[in-house]
Amino acid sequence: MTVGACGRTRSPIDLIATLGVERLPVDELIAKANIAHLRQLLNDAELTGFERERAVQRLAREEAKLFARSLRDLRAVRA
Repeated sequence: MTVGACGRTRSPIDLIATLGVERLPVDELIAKANIAHLRQLLNDAELTGFERERAVQRLAREEAKLFARSLRDLRAVRA
């Protein structure tokens, strides 16, 4: 859970609702929610240096997984 700019607590489920995407596979939707949640956490929270570094690393891993999944899907369509 994070607190948004308006002071309202937002959960990853709230973030899924704000992504504006429809008919995505569940794993892709979860990955996008994780990325949105981590970006919001990095923007909104006062993190220590260690916590910030861990959040940045996790964000990079989530984005890499989503990119790899997109590449696999693209290759499957081409085949």
